[in-house]
Order: sequence, then structure tokens, then C-alpha cells
Amino acid sequence: MRILAAAVACSALVAACTSSSSDQQVLVGHSGPVVAMAVLADGRIASGDGDGVIRVWDTGSATTDITIENGPSKLDSLDQLPDGRLVSSSPTGLQIWDFAKPELEPLLVPDSGPTYGTAVLSDGRIVFGNASAIVQIWDPNDLSGPQVVYDRHANAGEFFNITSDVVELSNGLIASAASGQVHLWDPRDPAVTIASSDEGQQRGYFSITELSDGRFASESTNGSVYLWDIDQPQEALSGYPESGFYTGSDIVELGPDLVASRGQNVWVWAPSAPSIRLASFDRENATRMVLLPDGRLAIGYFDGEIHLWDPSVS
Repeated sequence: MRILAAAVACSALVAACTSSSSDQQVLVGHSGPVVAMAVLADGRIASGDGDGVIRVWDTGSATTDITIENGPSKLDSLDQLPDGRLVSSSPTGLQIWDFAKPELEPLLVPDSGPTYGTAVLSDGRIVFGNASAIVQIWDPNDLSGPQVVYDRHANAGEFFNITSDVVELSNGLIASAASGQVHLWDPRDPAVTIASSDEGQQRGYFSITELSDGRFASESTNGSVYLWDIDQPQEALSGYPESGFYTGSDIVELGPDLVASRGQNVWVWAPSAPSIRLASFDRENATRMVLLPDGRLAIGYFDGEIHLWDPSVS
């Protein structure tokens, strides 16, 4: 991957690898903060703003292909189903949108309530957490009730105990973050917690990114990114620190021993030397970040703009 060689070369001279927004492709159209983003199967970007507007972008022409004006307010996350429909989570519930008929009202998952950390699983089902640290798995074609319920996070069932992130791991397990802890569990047996991050630590984790070396990268309540192993969760290694803005943080793996994390700005660093910044995008108030198929990062901002940055040419 081109970015790996570029970032390694930058480690000797960090200043040479700082990019500004002046020469980057910019997607303009949102009137509120970009609070949700997803990369679609065809390479386009779906984004949602704080006013509930969802836009689908052609990154080649920097134009909007689809605009859904009647979305829910304060979107939290977006993802795409295998049949092309879009899933959105928000304080008003989990909704399913049909791109072919954007003028129609979305399907609302019954009694989903405030939903967070939505993801589409490899089998096409939807997993999401709620504001009471309970995680559910639904079949989008059968909304009669959840197929799986996981309620083993601390204080599950208590309101405003938000499930901040849910992801499917490469081995098929689910990792969910709530109450400051990450739990690993099997959707075939949700009554059992297979493993969890260290309960006695002085920091809480509220995001999960699985790295190719088997470790996890998680944003902490103290503003730092931590690298940790489920077998030794108390021996976490601090990554490049900076508090997130508005929507916490995003962490993506760019290549072997190369990570980008979003706080107020976007930083590129190596897990083998996490205290060294290799590259950065010098524009503050970033709110979301996703990795595009071509290796660029799409970075959403509080002012509604989305900037496309290629770290390999910094």
C-alpha cells in the first residue's frame, strides 16, 4: 500500500507530513455538523448531519447523488445492507431507508428507542446498542422482534447508559462498548461474555477497532487512544493522544503497523511507536472519518464540510 512507505518516510521529518485543507477535494452541502458517515458498496459516501439530512456523494465529481431531507435529527451512525438499503441510528430509533424511493418514509424498527453504534453483520443482519447498554440483533426483513439480545454490560437496563460502539470481529464474535468496558460475545450464545477489557482500569473505553495483529485500538474517556490485547487488557499502550470533538473519535487501520485516528484533528501513527506522529491533516473540529477504497480518508467537520485526504501524498 502506497501510504505505508510515505508514512515511514515522514517519521524523520514530521513537519513535512502536515497537510492543510487548501489543496484537498471538498464535499459541500451539509448545513449542520457531519455526525455519521459510511462507505457504500459502490464506493460512494453516505453522510448524515446534525439536522437529520442524509446525502449520498459521488467522490469523483464531488456532487450529491441523493438527498433525503426527512431524516431523523441527530443521526448517530449509518451503514448499508446487502440489498443496498441504508440503516441509520438516532435518538428517535433505528430506521431503514430505500435509496430507490427516497421520498418514502423509512421503516422504523419497532420499539428500538435511542440507538447507537449500528453495524451491518456479514450475514446481513443489523446489530445496534441502545441507551441502556443493551445490544440487539435484528433481521431487516423480519421486524417482528430481535433475534438476539445481549444484556451483560454493567448496569444494563438503566437509562442513559449508552452503548457507544458495536462491531463484528473477523472471527464472527461481537465486540460492544458500554459502561466504559468492551465485551466480546458470541451472537449464538448471548448469555455468555467470552472476554472483556480490564474492569479495574482507571480509564473507560468507548470505541473498538480490530487491528490485523490481533490487538484492539480503543478511544478512552481520558482522550487517548489505547492499544490493548484481550488476554492482557491491563497492559494497554497509549497511542497518539488528543480528545475527540463532538462525536468522540474514529480509528481506522491504513495498513500494516499504520493507523489514523480522529480527535480535533486527524493523525497518522504506527502502533509500534504510538507516541510519534507520522502525518496529520491540519484542520480542526473533525467530527467523523471513514477510509475510502482508494486509500483516501473522508473527514467530516462541524461546519458541514467533508474533506478527502490522501495521507500518502502529504
